[in-house]
Amino acid sequence: MPLEFRPVGAQRVLVNTTATLYSYKQDQYGETAAPGTTTVTVTRADGTVVATDAATSVAASPSYQVTYTLAAANNTQLDWLEAVWTDTGDNTSWTTLHEIVGGFYASVAEIRARDANLADAGKYPATQIRAVMEEIETAFELECGRAFVPRYARVRMSGTSRDRLLLPDVDIRSIRSGRDYSDYQTYEAFTATDLANLDWYPSGALVRIDGSYWYSGSGNYIVEYEYGMDRPPADVKAAAIRWLRATLNANKTGIPDRATTFSVEAGGSYSLLTPGRNGAVTGIPDVDLVIERYRVKKFMVGV
Repeated sequence: MPLEFRPVGAQRVLVNTTATLYSYKQDQYGETAAPGTTTVTVTRADGTVVATDAATSVAASPSYQVTYTLAAANNTQLDWLEAVWTDTGDNTSWTTLHEIVGGFYASVAEIRARDANLADAGKYPATQIRAVMEEIETAFELECGRAFVPRYARVRMSGTSRDRLLLPDVDIRSIRSGRDYSDYQTYEAFTATDLANLDWYPSGALVRIDGSYWYSGSGNYIVEYEYGMDRPPADVKAAAIRWLRATLNANKTGIPDRATTFSVEAGGSYSLLTPGRNGAVTGIPDVDLVIERYRVKKFMVGV
């Protein structure tokens, strides 16, 4: 079934690479369980099947991680992928979502080079840095309301009886496809001419320039598009790495990054910014400043 909801928190994979999709079988308590021989079927957001009942590999105890190698030839566009994994031993299945992206804020090597505190691979394994950095990227983009690397989206919209729709994202890069639904299942795909008669703006406004309208209806259009910046600005990257360091060392640091004052009296004391109060998001002043700098303002998203 085609996907219509953004897979927030999904594994992110770089486009045009050979990539490893992974998952874990779980028991009734949500704990990792040992799977039997497992196959996987992988489908793109629009319903195109990439692999059917493909063989997977299963790691030994205690990991039991199940993996599938996605060939670069099947990873050539920004997308969302749905993977349905089936344990052929007991015929149980589970589903994971994966996002094909146009880039990352920084590689592990770059993060270590920029921050000597994270250079120790024993204390800060690459897998841990990647996992936390994905959390930071997601939080950064949710707070700012925009993507700092190229991403894909597929949304169902209701017609407006006007010549324009407002997409839920800004920094639109391209419109890949459109579908006009006569009911919730039956649709007519936009032709090349239809797509050529669309214009879009960084604000997310999608405008028909041939005099036609987005006819009124309930969820009667689906639009596929790409959005986001080519790469994160330097200050966004630096702030993300700073936030990463603070997160990884939340229980290790003597003086937190969010300290605003420090006194050596009585053994030392400091005042802290509190996330969620007085406009603070992370509690780290220079990180919160960057978030506010790039946050989408209301005037930017008007049609």
